[in-house]
Amino acid sequence: LVRVYPNPSNGTFNVRIPQYSGKVALQVVDLNGRVVYSQSDDNFNVEKTVNLGGLQTGVYVLKVNTSEYNFTDKIIVR
Repeated sequence: LVRVYPNPSNGTFNVRIPQYSGKVALQVVDLNGRVVYSQSDDNFNVEKTVNLGGLQTGVYVLKVNTSEYNFTDKIIVR
């Protein structure tokens, strides 16, 4: 369903939700629970690029919320 790639990456990720368009809320949280990136997109259409290049290397949690489902995945910034 939701695909996040490339993972690990240098900070630029693609979030792909096949056959979905509409409102999406993206949130990236560090391992201490701090929100380090947050964005809402009312016009999401299948795929979006997220640039986390300003973050330190490490493991983060990506949360994707839509009206239909919630998705959580670990992402690695090199």
